[in-house]
Amino acid sequence: MIKTLLEVGWINLKRDRVALILSFALPIAFFSFFAMVFAGRGGSGARPAAMDVVLLDLDGSTESGRLLTLLENQEALRTPSEKHRARVANSDGSETPPQPEAPSNRDAALEAVRSGAVRAAVIIPTGFAESLTAFDDRGEPVEVIFDAANPMAEHVVTGMVQAASFQAAPTAQMKRGLRFLEAFGGPLTPVQKVAMNAAETSLESEADAAAQPGSTSSGGDAPGFEGLVPVTSTPARKASEANQQPSIIPYYAAGIAVMFLLFSMTGAAGGLLEAAEFGILDRMLASRVGMGRLLTGNWLFFTLMGAAQVMAMFIWAAFAFDLALFVPQRIISVIVLATITAAAAAAFGLVLATLCRTRGQLSGISTVTIILLSALGGSMVPRFVMPESIARLSKLTFNGWALDGFLKIFWYDDPDAGILRTLASLLPEIGVLLGTTAVLLFLARRFARRWETA
Repeated sequence: MIKTLLEVGWINLKRDRVALILSFALPIAFFSFFAMVFAGRGGSGARPAAMDVVLLDLDGSTESGRLLTLLENQEALRTPSEKHRARVANSDGSETPPQPEAPSNRDAALEAVRSGAVRAAVIIPTGFAESLTAFDDRGEPVEVIFDAANPMAEHVVTGMVQAASFQAAPTAQMKRGLRFLEAFGGPLTPVQKVAMNAAETSLESEADAAAQPGSTSSGGDAPGFEGLVPVTSTPARKASEANQQPSIIPYYAAGIAVMFLLFSMTGAAGGLLEAAEFGILDRMLASRVGMGRLLTGNWLFFTLMGAAQVMAMFIWAAFAFDLALFVPQRIISVIVLATITAAAAAAFGLVLATLCRTRGQLSGISTVTIILLSALGGSMVPRFVMPESIARLSKLTFNGWALDGFLKIFWYDDPDAGILRTLASLLPEIGVLLGTTAVLLFLARRFARRWETA
């Protein structure tokens, strides 16, 4: 009897392909996703995406040139010109076009970080080379302007600057130490000076070799000292702008809101399957409603319900977690983007409902699809910690575009911009979401024909 029950259970499971996917394929897919995201941090697996930075040399010395070259050679950092070259090579293999100009001044570098074009900027000040051997002070600091929305940007780039500065000017610390020695212990003998000159020549040769284009550095070989050069960290956005610094709160408010929006939209659209099962849909189609009007009415209702759901999330975040929502350009932009995102999610729910045959089938397929979309789109793991190959896949998900739009509103908005300029900055995301909505509604209408011919 037990053997028979086991056989029956296996036959039922084998027939239910959704249950098989939920039991075996989905856990493996999620394990693979998180392993690829985080394994690279432990020394194996895919590497995290390189951090985009801009480099500005105001000193123009040999030492500052070496420092910039060493930073450019770091695998963890990438300049805009390197990013452009990689994109060309990956697309059609054509020749590299002229490199875009580097920022010419601090304001341009600050704006590049503030707008989200790069994660950080490194500015080498005038007098950098002379200050390396200063006897009584630490000299002019190297400035790192960072994107406060990325918790790793400040520490990663600052550490890279310190490590590279030691390799860029290996003789600076030696000269500084010799000055202390001569001041308190007396001048060097001729033989000692010859030895120091030979050591200086050797160190400079090694530094020139390390700064050659194409050479790499781990960035972790610098000895354990406080730092050869002082580094100051400056957030790209002042705390007074839009009432707060960027934080992770809007990221997860948007990510979670969009993920559960997808679940609620597919759940609501499942009402069509129940109506079809109980014969209600046939009676409605026999009237003057028609399938087109029926789908349109449901889509409009789901859109309004979804927009209210997303807005409730942001309003709660504003009151409970001090999210700076109630700024005119932000509140209007959030309402517009939430409505358009809800429209796309409602159309997505209708596609799944018209495609599936039963409520149980809809539940299984929607769970798998939504979780995968949410993982790739960035709702579960911030994309700045993902390997670049995985982060690119978010551009294939409409919820990833929605998340980008919300981050533009809360992380990369211009406090001096009006409502129209803020909305204009969202045109790429709005265009993709509206196009996705149109395609999904077309598919839903096509799939719904089976009810008209039944």
